[in-house]
Formats: sequence, C-alpha cells, structure tokens
Amino acid sequence: MKAALPSRSFWRGIAGLVLLLLLWELFARSGLFTQALTPPLSRIARVAWRILLDGSLLKNAAYTLARVLAGLLLACLVGIPVGILMGRFRAVERFFLPLGLALVAVGLSVLFYMVTHYGMRGVFDEFNIIRDAGVHEMAERPQTRWRGRR
Repeated sequence: MKAALPSRSFWRGIAGLVLLLLLWELFARSGLFTQALTPPLSRIARVAWRILLDGSLLKNAAYTLARVLAGLLLACLVGIPVGILMGRFRAVERFFLPLGLALVAVGLSVLFYMVTHYGMRGVFDEFNIIRDAGVHEMAERPQTRWRGRR
C-alpha cells in the first residue's frame, strides 16, 4: 500500500506559516521597532533552546500549571457548594445571583483595576451596592424575576 500524501490544504498551511515567519524576520531586522519589541527569530530560537536546556522553562511551566490547578481547585471548592445551595435554597440564590451576574458583566481588567485601586474592601462595597440594587429591582418587577429550575 502507498502511504497517503499530505493534502493540498496541509501544504498551504505550511506555506502560510513559513510566510508569516519570513515576514516576522524581515520586520524584526528592518529596524522599524527596537529588537526588544520584535526580536529576530534567531534570537527567539537561541533563548528558547537555552531555557529548555537549563530547565527554567520546565520549572516555570510547572509553577504555572500548579497555579492554574490551585485556582481550579479553589473555584470547585467554593463554586460547587454555592451552586448546590443556590439550587436548594431560594434565599441563597437571591443573595448570590446578582453578585454572579455582576461578576460576569464586569471584565477581568475592570476587576483588576478595582482591586488595585480600591482594595478588596472597596470591591466588596461596590458589589454590595450592585447586589442590593438588583434585589430591589427584582422585588419591584416580580414578573421578570428568574425562577430557575426546581
């Protein structure tokens, strides 16, 4: 049997990647920007090889993975019980639902800005205002209140 040859779309993808890398190298060596912002591919490859060999790449990747897993564990330890309680008790749902909706609506960059400029206490004060406003608004218009699945 003959081995299957790669398709045309595969070769077009490779050609596009090679073209992108070639354009990067030309732009990096053009001098339009400092090489600190757009280093040539040869320097990127040298540094990547060096940090792979000295182990710092793997060490930092392991630290990053540990942080991601710790955040996931913390989110599960808090989020799953809160979700179960929200499904079981309407008062818990009324407390957390506006807060959750506010967190979804607020981008991470805005949340980061609020934490760095106002501290956690200021952030909680703002979310309490949003939560209270949401509870009062829902009380005024009960026909639009989300009831969930019970």
